Amino acid sequence: MTADDKAECKVAAAGSVVALTGASGFVGSRILRQLLDAGFRVRALQRRTKLSEHGNLEVIAGSLSDPASLARLVEGAECVVHCGGAVMARDRAGFFEVNAKGTRNIVEAAKSAGVERFLYISSLAAREAGLSPYAASKREGEEVLRESGIKAWDIIRPPAVYGPGDVQLLPLMRLLQMRTGLLLGGKAARVSVLYVGDLARAVCCWVFSGAGRGRVYELDDGQKGGYTWQSLLERAAKVMDIRVFIFTPPRFLIIMGAYIAKMVCILSGRTLFLTPDKLCELFHPDWVCRDHHAEEDFGFVPQVGFDEGIVHTIGWYREEGLLKGQ
Repeated sequence: MTADDKAECKVAAAGSVVALTGASGFVGSRILRQLLDAGFRVRALQRRTKLSEHGNLEVIAGSLSDPASLARLVEGAECVVHCGGAVMARDRAGFFEVNAKGTRNIVEAAKSAGVERFLYISSLAAREAGLSPYAASKREGEEVLRESGIKAWDIIRPPAVYGPGDVQLLPLMRLLQMRTGLLLGGKAARVSVLYVGDLARAVCCWVFSGAGRGRVYELDDGQKGGYTWQSLLERAAKVMDIRVFIFTPPRFLIIMGAYIAKMVCILSGRTLFLTPDKLCELFHPDWVCRDHHAEEDFGFVPQVGFDEGIVHTIGWYREEGLLKGQ
């Protein structure tokens, strides 16, 4: 948003309440900050992590499985931004409990409260629902919203989202620092990416615009045709000022390693992100975004390309002591 847009937004936002789920997460916390900076009153669902105090923020303690807290969250809201979800779970049921059933709960609460606008932050993985339980659960969440009868709704399917605060990218960056790059998706695979700050801006643009056309938006950073995995690794290595050896390990070794890690996590009671199912997503050759109607529908234009975004991300890792270097 330009300075004029922000000023206009603050006037339009006065008195408007946005109900937000997932406000303590990597993406949701940036959405919360963007909405508050734009002048919106935000009512945020808080499950575990305590949210910072703000004059325009009302916190509702609860979860997506608690109908009473969801009813308080959406009461009198102008719109709902549903960002809450599970990216890790012990099994298929765990993903569906949060991403499908949890979405149904917040959609039903919004409908009962008469909320007419609803934005669901899904995932590009939902485009290929057969690849993993995560992808299937996000697609089912989308179908819940489609069939809900809510008057004005939209779905945003982000691709790989990264930026300061992203801990899922950290293992790859640490491996790069050891001058090694793993090309899990293969040389021909292509992927779109989106800087977390741009995703937050897109949500703010949607809320401000009054959008709700019943569309699915695949947002990226503006790179037509996306990137190869190798080009992303090489760009990150350039920021680190190192030369790396990039190779594609045999797929059976990757899968075997993932199953071993999964067994270790089961025995230790931990939850693993890079599961065999997640590898199916990474092996998929086409994660390029195809829909580019966000600019005409609600005025979103990406501002941060990967070359700039990875500088901010690696800089944050270093500031936090998570990566070596200056």
